[in-house]
Amino acid sequence: MTQQKDLHGQPVAGFRSTANREKMLNTLMGICQGITADHTLNDREVSYLSVWLNEADAIVYGDPDVFDIVCQVKDILADGYVSRDELEDLRDMLDDIVRQRPMSRFSDDDAVLHRLGGMAHGLVADDALNDTEIRVLHSWLEQNAHMQSTWPFSRIIERVRAVLQDNHVSESERADLLTVLKDLNGSAFDEQGTVGGMSTRLYSADMPQEIDLVFPRRSFVLTGKFAYGPRERCSQEIIIRGGSVAGAVSKKVDYLVVGALSSRDWINESYGNKIRRAIELREQGHSIVVVNEEMWACGLGH
Repeated sequence: MTQQKDLHGQPVAGFRSTANREKMLNTLMGICQGITADHTLNDREVSYLSVWLNEADAIVYGDPDVFDIVCQVKDILADGYVSRDELEDLRDMLDDIVRQRPMSRFSDDDAVLHRLGGMAHGLVADDALNDTEIRVLHSWLEQNAHMQSTWPFSRIIERVRAVLQDNHVSESERADLLTVLKDLNGSAFDEQGTVGGMSTRLYSADMPQEIDLVFPRRSFVLTGKFAYGPRERCSQEIIIRGGSVAGAVSKKVDYLVVGALSSRDWINESYGNKIRRAIELREQGHSIVVVNEEMWACGLGH
């Protein structure tokens, strides 16, 4: 049976609904863990959680743990005032859910990556990182160190280890790590008013600082959703400039272009296997370059 796709080259809604729901629930558990890492909650973190729950409602609707969290958050925000007691009650609820949640149906490795993305969401929810949060993240990363050769886990654990190497977190290190965690999920709540829907920017650290985008006789792969337009239109823009479009990342591909908008069916909220495969190929010495939609669109000359 041929898989039906929409205008953006994504599987039609419902094709992976069960897997997407489980993925988002894993992410939510990571958010809860990240938000409560320093054993406190503030109103910005509650607001962040509320927006995430609202954006994910269509996918995670009906889960009893999600229902409990939504009800608690709505009660807290109802009067426009967040009290210390309300924050402590919500924190205790989130802690209990994280401890008691059944094992994921996903493979262990995929579940770890979902949880990592969620923790990044939770840790940057208030646009700040304190030492306790960094050390909790470090402890969790080390507990899952079997993933240290898998991107993007590899980049996060590498950066956190470097920050804590001298057992002191400088302000520049703190700011840099905060940026890395934001880049992992592709967006900043304070900048965009949204907590999801954007593709990762973390891969840019693995790419050359100056990229000369060439179209003639070059092979491209597209991934994600493009603000520029439907996937077919993006492909045609490449073809009329002398390039070709492939369906999968391989050693023969020159560029992987990442759409600004994440795909519902990516392995993680903000990135998919094509990005991970491209990073792996570069680490093996191949010359594939990953570029974002903005850079690609500039190369079109529009």
